[in-house]
Amino acid sequence: MNTARARQAFAAVPDLLDYETLLYIGASIARNEMLSYFVKKDYEVTIMEAWTENVLYYRQDPRFNIIQADVRNVNKIPLASFDVVMWWHGPEHVEKELLPNIFNELFKHTKKILMLACPWGWYVQQAVKGNPYEVHRSHLYPEFFKELGFKTSTLGKKDRRGSNLIAWRKH
Repeated sequence: MNTARARQAFAAVPDLLDYETLLYIGASIARNEMLSYFVKKDYEVTIMEAWTENVLYYRQDPRFNIIQADVRNVNKIPLASFDVVMWWHGPEHVEKELLPNIFNELFKHTKKILMLACPWGWYVQQAVKGNPYEVHRSHLYPEFFKELGFKTSTLGKKDRRGSNLIAWRKH
């Protein structure tokens, strides 16, 4: 768990844990960086995950509702609304030109806060342990999110491993 990134998120959005429901997009077995904070606050957590191995792993945990789906198809998925929608280190896995529509669709299902995170800029990554959803298809900078109406915060150094870019929009 990267506590510096968590501190960054809570400093940017102090009320992030003040609600009840969460849609958490993209939870892998190895990484689910922010999920534990919401679990500790007794959020009702729904995970949307595309990779079957990850889905099967999280389905074993009764604390989570699981939707197996690719976020690129979010406009075709019958989703409820959630207080917080978090796509933590996920936008970089989707082609940049698809992101504005995905963000807009996610915001439709957000009651309070849409929170996004990704590496700050250029960071190449291929499939991890056979998971093709782990490939980095976009390299994103604060300006991209700001043009779409998000506030942003960065951590670390641009175009370096370990960096973090968060973007959020509130209702």
